[in-house]
Amino acid sequence: MNGRIGVVVLVIAVVVAATSMPAAGAATGIEDSAIAPGTVPTGESTALSFTTAVTGVDATDGTTGGTVTFAVADGVDLSGATVTRVAVAPNASDDAASVDADAGTVTVAWDDDGGVTGETLSIRVDVAGVVVERTGETSVSARVDADATGGSDLTATVGTVTARATASDRSVGGDRATLYLGERAVDVTGVGGASPAGTGQQFYGVAGEAEGTFATADDTRSVDVTAANGFVTGSYALSSDTEEPRVTVRRPRVTDITLSPGSSTSGADVTNGSVPHDVDRLTAAVAFTFDDAENVTLSVEDEDGLDVTDQLTDAPVVSASDGSVTLDVSSLDVGRYEVTAEGADDLETASRTVSIRIRDPAPAITLSQTRLTRGDSTVVSVAGSPGDVRYVRVDGSALRADATVTVPTARALFDDTEQVQTIGADADADTLYAVVSLDDDGLANLRLQTDRLAADLVDVELAPELDATAEDDVTLDVTERTLSVATPSTTVVGETVTVSGTAPESDRVKLYAAVGEAYVPLYADADAGTLAEADVGGDGAWTTDVDTGSVVDLPGTYRVVAVADPGTARLGSTASIADDAVRSLDPRDSTTLTTVEGRLTLGASRTTIAATGSDEFSLSGAAVGGDDDLRLYHVEPRGNVSARTVDASGGVVETTIDGLETRGTHTFVVVGAGRDGTYAYADGSGPSVDGLVSGRETRSAALAKLVDAYAGAGSDDPIVRVNVTAVEPTVGITTPSGDGPITPSRVDLAGRSASEDGTTVFVELLGSDGTAARSTEATVTNGTWNVTLDLSGVSPGTYRLTADTAEASDSVAVAVVSRTATPSSRTPTASEPTTGDESDPGRDSTPSEASTPTSTSTSASPATDAATTSTRFPGFGPVVAGCALALVVVALSRRARWSR
Repeated sequence: MNGRIGVVVLVIAVVVAATSMPAAGAATGIEDSAIAPGTVPTGESTALSFTTAVTGVDATDGTTGGTVTFAVADGVDLSGATVTRVAVAPNASDDAASVDADAGTVTVAWDDDGGVTGETLSIRVDVAGVVVERTGETSVSARVDADATGGSDLTATVGTVTARATASDRSVGGDRATLYLGERAVDVTGVGGASPAGTGQQFYGVAGEAEGTFATADDTRSVDVTAANGFVTGSYALSSDTEEPRVTVRRPRVTDITLSPGSSTSGADVTNGSVPHDVDRLTAAVAFTFDDAENVTLSVEDEDGLDVTDQLTDAPVVSASDGSVTLDVSSLDVGRYEVTAEGADDLETASRTVSIRIRDPAPAITLSQTRLTRGDSTVVSVAGSPGDVRYVRVDGSALRADATVTVPTARALFDDTEQVQTIGADADADTLYAVVSLDDDGLANLRLQTDRLAADLVDVELAPELDATAEDDVTLDVTERTLSVATPSTTVVGETVTVSGTAPESDRVKLYAAVGEAYVPLYADADAGTLAEADVGGDGAWTTDVDTGSVVDLPGTYRVVAVADPGTARLGSTASIADDAVRSLDPRDSTTLTTVEGRLTLGASRTTIAATGSDEFSLSGAAVGGDDDLRLYHVEPRGNVSARTVDASGGVVETTIDGLETRGTHTFVVVGAGRDGTYAYADGSGPSVDGLVSGRETRSAALAKLVDAYAGAGSDDPIVRVNVTAVEPTVGITTPSGDGPITPSRVDLAGRSASEDGTTVFVELLGSDGTAARSTEATVTNGTWNVTLDLSGVSPGTYRLTADTAEASDSVAVAVVSRTATPSSRTPTASEPTTGDESDPGRDSTPSEASTPTSTSTSASPATDAATTSTRFPGFGPVVAGCALALVVVALSRRARWSR
């Protein structure tokens, strides 16, 4: 059977492929190779026997240590293997064998023992404890070194071993494998990257519905692809460190059943139709998606629910998609029968059912739809004896007021399809008609359009002649009803949205959403169990709420279908309906609704605040989706916890914290109710800390208990938090830093403060006697303050710059100096003294590198204003300069002596 493991045939492929020309006296070939048994169970300890014949061996030269090495693939485990038998003959002695598990080899060695030049050695070695870890064929090669040179006389493939998982229903392999949801006992050891036989396997979802999930199996030889093991449809990787899909899980489906009269599929398609009672054979062709995994079984039930399959066929199994089963229906009575195709073993949930009616040979007429909105069409089916000709008639009284009984009107009423012979009109008989010819199955189909018909009940008749008495008739209900539906394009999961539309001539509208392979009723209020059903008003308009916390509660795009007057059995019912059942409902309209995950964010206007108890700051964020009332918890540095409710109406979180008194880190936690609208921690109508913490916890312990209460298994409550640090009130000056002087001009000052935004900082420049030379005010914004202080007219000197708030102060010493002169770029002459840097009074000046070694500088003493002339060396004091001058004199004296 295709897709299953049956009897695996031993494959022995003897391929002699020498890698180099043999030397004289060396082995010239390998023949009569065999591996037994050829089929072994995967993952189980087994014994293998390797035999071969090495030809052309020179057994006369006394060679010792000739070898044949059998090498197996990586999927064969030799770690527990032992040699149980070894034999080399004839004219060989001291034969022995060894196993190298790391190299994956079994080596047979021997010594020559008085043979001939072209000896043929028969070699056999039996090895126990071999474990083949992978399903499929494993090649075994042999490397011959008959002259014991350490090289290779010959290397060849001597055969294969086929491994199969005895506990599995089928095996898959390769780089990518397909499994089907629901099948059991699948051997995956042959899939690239799978664990060895007998070990477990994790499957990591990387695509489709499986993305982000994982599934497990206890043994790769027998994997149950079931929901109990975590499997859903999608692709899986076999390692957590890669997203490369190795296994794809699909939903098994029987996609089609086609019924044809006769012993082949070439006949007419009579699926969900009828055949005359005199039809002896009926062929059912089945299309399905899982033929590589399992067969499909066909069954037939009569109107009483009795299985009549055995009297119709002895072989109801279809082994490949588009295969067929021929049913002998000659013994069936007139009536309706259901034909079902379903998975033969594990995949019984994959099924499809169609019907066939064995009809009386008497002529009959049916409609594919008996109720239509004007403008739609229906298919008229005529049944009778093969080859008969029949008239399909509509009375002229069924036409709209503006339509007349003419041939053009008849052609607008009946489509000229294949089995229609003639379309005409008889004004005298007030009749429009189409003549059809019944084919080999005694059926004929044509399409009836409703554009020219009045909104009323219309009789469609079947007769042997235009003016003959009707043999059968069927009534068509033509209406003017229409239906429209509109939804918001996107909404947040958990919100209630309004869906509206029009449905004139209808009484009630019901909403469904496509989920999986069915249409599920939507709810206006899921908690109250109120379905999304609406009465149509006198103006034809309708409206209803849709609670997105149910049915469409997972983010995604859904098709929403509105159905008018779906029937009393469906109104008020929570039962889902199949896709083909929805298509049969009319009128209907559809649209799409996209639901997205809600968002909850939180931030603080300040993350550092002064611990004064009065410095305000705000917490703000977004709360898209969920309840309007959120829970806010304040966890203090010493573990105290308080709680209150925060208004999030309009999707905006905004609340003010009056101040913090305790120094340290304060954590503010906001919790939402999640998509289900309920909190994981039920502590009454509002948030409280009773039963949540004891009051003796540390801050981290209290915070952990709080989070655990809302973040347990199955909870979808969103949780966000923000930390605010309360510190001693501080103010500081960062600019100027006090490292350098400032000039009497407009000076930019800046600093930091832990006080709240809007706090006033008083800035003053104080003289040595404490008198304020200048003062101004700055305002704290985001922890900093900036201001410009005008020092114009302030006398040079040393001052103290201070910054004060109501709780803190800081100061820095600054020097105010005269404006600095622009330095000259030329070397001063003796009459142009070099002056020091005016920005640093009292500091000796340093000439530029272009200056001469000595210069004469004239400066005015600040104390006496007297002119003083001195000889100075750049960068040196008077003592050092004198020493240097003495050294120069000594050097010149020595030079004078050497020159004499």
